[in-house]
Amino acid sequence: MHETIDEQESNRFFSPDNIQAAHTIQATFTNEQFRIRSVSDHNGQIWPSGDIYLNKGDHQTFVITPKESFQIDRLSVNFQNKNIQNNTVDRLSIDEQQR
Repeated sequence: MHETIDEQESNRFFSPDNIQAAHTIQATFTNEQFRIRSVSDHNGQIWPSGDIYLNKGDHQTFVITPKESFQIDRLSVNFQNKNIQNNTVDRLSIDEQQR
């Protein structure tokens, strides 16, 4: 069998040469998954909370809600604080470099 790889190196093409007998071609696939762990203290909540597993390229919205008379004091992603104004956080980007 002859294997060629396209320019993106993400697709592989198999071209059997001079077939003289039956063959079976089988492929299995997996998707890269990332664990996002969200936790809050007892003065508010994050939803969804706990361990969430997302596939590479997925999008997930997290709702962060302080209890009445509280406001968000600090939000961190991978132990890096994020800018918060009026309980609003700019869109966060979490990519595979931040595992």
